[in-house]
Amino acid sequence: MKTRVLLLTSITILLAFALCTQAAIKYVTYNDEQPNGSYTKKLIPYYLWACGCTPTSGSMTLAYWDNYGPIGGGSWGKYTSWGRLIRYYIDEPTLESYEDGDGDNFVWGHYASAGLARTMTCVDLAWHMDTDAPGGSTDRDDQHTGINSYTNSIGYGSSWATRYYKFWPWDPAVYKKIRTEIDNGYPCLCSIPGHSVCCWGYDSGADTIFTYDTWNEYRHDWDEDEFENLNRVHPQNGTPDKDVDLHTPDGGETWGDGTQHTIQWYQYGSAIDNVDLFYSTNGGLTWTNIVTYYTSSAGWNSYTWTVPSGLNSTRMRVKIDGWTGWNDLYSEDATQTNFTVN
Repeated sequence: MKTRVLLLTSITILLAFALCTQAAIKYVTYNDEQPNGSYTKKLIPYYLWACGCTPTSGSMTLAYWDNYGPIGGGSWGKYTSWGRLIRYYIDEPTLESYEDGDGDNFVWGHYASAGLARTMTCVDLAWHMDTDAPGGSTDRDDQHTGINSYTNSIGYGSSWATRYYKFWPWDPAVYKKIRTEIDNGYPCLCSIPGHSVCCWGYDSGADTIFTYDTWNEYRHDWDEDEFENLNRVHPQNGTPDKDVDLHTPDGGETWGDGTQHTIQWYQYGSAIDNVDLFYSTNGGLTWTNIVTYYTSSAGWNSYTWTVPSGLNSTRMRVKIDGWTGWNDLYSEDATQTNFTVN
């Protein structure tokens, strides 16, 4: 009898521990995929190292607010208030043509799954954060100010980011504040010694923080005591229903010159009434107009493009800008990887 009681007690303790451990796991989002018409996207997009770990992690943190998330009432959907945070995507030669303030070229970064998209926002943040090329180091004092400078430059105001950093090695406040941000639904840009990451979850039972760390597209768990710097990122000055998502082309296609193809996009809300379409033959470095002030409305839209005769490039991209009237640019999106015209 005594053995049986001990066994039952042990099982009860183990079950209680398992339930407590599970209850201690929190996420900014459930990191699965949500539907968007006929295709899906991650809630927090992952980007691989480009220009530096801090601008890359900052881009992922901002991308949450230009992607999927909770929209209230227990439902999930597309944030449509900040459609310019992630402006468009560029390829390796284009990214490495940009320079820091000292005239040194930024670096693409050669990590796992190197074909994944890099965003122009990484370059923009690197400029605003005064990130050094080619190594990619960013002073912690320039991280939150760089985010605020960038969001202000695209019309969203200069009060998105605030900072908290560890005052002494045993200070527990950083990881506790990271947990608070996650509990309240905010991913955040954080630093461990020598590196920056995008934080979006935690396990208080295991004393770990869930991150994307810029080195590959997988979740990485870091010991919470490693964190020494927190940049809170809270969106400001957005207006709902002002966003467009480019659907086709999205990379990998092969189109013939002189042939007709459909450019397709989805518009959220009715505030945008027209779009400009562009193409690039050099991976997003420069853009040539396809059509200006083309009517667009809520839901699916398309434009039939006759590819110019004689066009020949393996670094093709298409870009869309969503406007209200002539003066108010509310959204940008583009092909994520190169396609071919020949």
